[in-house]
Amino acid sequence: MAQLNLTVTKLLAVRATAADHRVLRRSVSALRGAAKRAGASTRRQFVGAYAPLVQIDRAGTLSIASARRLQRGFGSLARGAGTRCNLPTLAIVPDAKSAGTMARTSGADRRSIQALRLAIPRAGTDITLCAGSPDGRVSIPDNFIVDACWDGSTLRVKNRTNLVQQIGVGGSVGAPGRTGSAPQELASWVVERLTDETVLPPTYGATMSVGDGAGSLSVSPAATHVLELYGISKVVSGFIPWDPAIANDVAQLVQSLDASIAEARNCLNGANVFKKVVCSASFSVSAGAAVTSFGVSAGITFIKNGALKRVVSVLWGLIQEGKFIGDTFGDIITRSTTRLSIGAAERPSPSPVPSAPATPGGSTPAPGPSAPPSPATIAEQQGHHGVNTFTNYHNASGMGPRIDPGSWVQVSCKVYDPTIVSVNPDGYWYRIASGPWNNAYYSPANTFMNGDPWSGPYSRNTDFAVPNC
Repeated sequence: MAQLNLTVTKLLAVRATAADHRVLRRSVSALRGAAKRAGASTRRQFVGAYAPLVQIDRAGTLSIASARRLQRGFGSLARGAGTRCNLPTLAIVPDAKSAGTMARTSGADRRSIQALRLAIPRAGTDITLCAGSPDGRVSIPDNFIVDACWDGSTLRVKNRTNLVQQIGVGGSVGAPGRTGSAPQELASWVVERLTDETVLPPTYGATMSVGDGAGSLSVSPAATHVLELYGISKVVSGFIPWDPAIANDVAQLVQSLDASIAEARNCLNGANVFKKVVCSASFSVSAGAAVTSFGVSAGITFIKNGALKRVVSVLWGLIQEGKFIGDTFGDIITRSTTRLSIGAAERPSPSPVPSAPATPGGSTPAPGPSAPPSPATIAEQQGHHGVNTFTNYHNASGMGPRIDPGSWVQVSCKVYDPTIVSVNPDGYWYRIASGPWNNAYYSPANTFMNGDPWSGPYSRNTDFAVPNC
């Protein structure tokens, strides 16, 4: 029974082997035995579960219709008599050997799975991206994730890694404009189709204009959901030739499979062996229907021989391994953000002001009123955890560059708005004067040291020496 859910989805794409038939027959035998021992009120539930297995064993393959019958039969059992069978609750990760065997159905499957274990090669400065000479405002770190170039007014980056990246800008750096480059791979094209301009799939670049003020650019692996879309697209691309004519259909297929995977993971959490078969059958129905619909709309003829349906088997094997995209990339996301800073442009020195002419009698005219001094700022040290910054302190939106733990910044003033629960007690926000924030971003006052010693004790949520805005 423990391997039944693996076998079921596999049979959507390939015919049953002798080992698959043994799994099916052992499961039928176990359920028949339980039906004989069960009372009259629950016997029908066991019969409803093993009857579809008998049909699948005879056919040697799984159809969408038989998957639906299996889903109904085991669903009734899992909700009824199955809850009294004292079965252990299983984690999503089953026996690694069986999960690996399920996923190893062909060379294409292995290549698809290997494509999800992605490396991040280091990039850095690439002067071929620019048509100009730098002016010293930008220093590109050697460990910067993507290739980058600065020509004095424009910052250009290109993602030559095998991972989808996310761009964050701050200060005077303008919004990125994404640029594609040939040859575009199918998976990158799908991600570009489904995301905004701040997301850089492999082979894509971006261009950002930069003003005279200071600014920053950060690059990190994209959000887990975007990485999952790319991973699904890589699996799909192993079975479909890259044809721009069907690109929109592929994007729709990836979105449908993504929804099926989310439902399957929710189903598997806390599932016993009966419920796991339900999850397997449900995934076969929803993902199989998505693949069939794609074949019809895109006009793929080889779907009839099961080549494309193997996508469902590969994805289910990855879900079963507990190593799907989010888990595979989790450690990468936490340690791979890199940032570069852009200094403010140097302004030319003002021309000397000629001396005022002497008035008759030899005296000089009285000086006019001087310009008001620039407002003073107060240095504040960020606390042990670092904090985000926002352009809108009322609802914490418009996220800007993060303030790192322990770093010192200049604060121009404070504003009271306790709407966000976490800024209480006190309810104050600091306006950050230092670059790259440049008085355009706010951060919760209670996340700063506010004059308290680094090692404690801590008593100040706000530095009231900071003037009100």
